[in-house]
Amino acid sequence: QQLLTYEYFLRKEAYKNTTIQVDEAFFDDSDMVSDYFLIVVYDQLSDTPLLSARYYFNKELISKTLRGDEGQKPKLLFENKPFSVNDREDGRIFLADRLSGNMENEIYQTCRTAIFNLFHWEIAKRNSNAMLLLMVRDEPDNRQISKYLNLGFSILGSTMHKTKLHHIVALDLKHI
Repeated sequence: QQLLTYEYFLRKEAYKNTTIQVDEAFFDDSDMVSDYFLIVVYDQLSDTPLLSARYYFNKELISKTLRGDEGQKPKLLFENKPFSVNDREDGRIFLADRLSGNMENEIYQTCRTAIFNLFHWEIAKRNSNAMLLLMVRDEPDNRQISKYLNLGFSILGSTMHKTKLHHIVALDLKHI
């Protein structure tokens, strides 16, 4: 229950000034119709949540999310070949979403690299034989997508999500 409280706080904090259109279900996961995993990085001494995301393996839900606002299946390419979520074995592909950081917190600001390293390590350790998918919001300066490309992610395609263009990126964790 404490992790859910942390996650709720982090989402509220991270998305308070966003232009993305969200409702209350965005903050409490009541819209989630499938099992999912939750990762929360927090400072135990100060009881401060720092970073969270959820991820899930339900291929139907992943495909629906990737279709975005328009409901159209996006054209995806991985290693220059057509890519479909359904081409992967069950349990071998997952989507992480709703990454939320406590960006105004001093601990987060001071230890950001360590926090993200711990976060990525946890995902990779638990899912070493799977492919991780993310949807990365497009920005004019491409700062965010550049960070993911530097981590080894590949751009599969793009979709409109919550009225904003998002790049769909993938990282096959068995290759890291």
